[in-house]
Amino acid sequence: MDAGKAFSYPFQDKDWPSKFLIGIVWVLLNIIPFIGTIISVGMLNGYMLEVTRRVSAGTETPLPEWDNLGDKFVRGILLAIIQFIWALPAIILGTFISIVAGALGAGEAAASVQAVTALVGFIFGLAAFAWGIFTLLVIPIVTARYAETGTFGSAFDFGPIFSTLRDNAGNYVIVLLLTIAAGIIGSLGFIACGVGVLFTAVYSYFIIYGLYGMAYRASSQRGTPPYTV
Repeated sequence: MDAGKAFSYPFQDKDWPSKFLIGIVWVLLNIIPFIGTIISVGMLNGYMLEVTRRVSAGTETPLPEWDNLGDKFVRGILLAIIQFIWALPAIILGTFISIVAGALGAGEAAASVQAVTALVGFIFGLAAFAWGIFTLLVIPIVTARYAETGTFGSAFDFGPIFSTLRDNAGNYVIVLLLTIAAGIIGSLGFIACGVGVLFTAVYSYFIIYGLYGMAYRASSQRGTPPYTV
């Protein structure tokens, strides 16, 4: 997997400026509480799903058109639900840890009880951390499977998902690290008093979802995509 291409492939599309600009418009919708955020998440997720599918398939121009917006929105919302379900165990464990911390903070129980409670909280904390890392590793596979099949159930077909991660763990660790790097890039726009963040936010989306497609293509042994760097 040539992960470096994730940073350059968006600019190989001759229409990349207009496609970035439309993405920026959807990012801007986040300034509208709740409804704006839902629309923004749905549209961006739906579009980036298509990016992942096209990169995974090795399409020469991975950036799709901003068309079929209704379909993109629905699929984008479903992707958000899929990702939330995968993250839910960590959320539940985190909530339990907060309850334990509150109980310890009350300081009314005996020292032995507090020690046991602290130990349980520590164990659950480790479990939450482990599941969080696992989720970050598996989300690229889940996203790519959903992008490719278009079926909700494919995101929870545990056997193929776990075997893909097991057989390609190195690639997905790289994806995780580069996803963190893309998140840093996405925040760099704040250096320009927030103006540049609109561009870098969209760019980070392209990097992340491109990486998802590249890793899934490599795991499927489909060869190197035909687009150039």
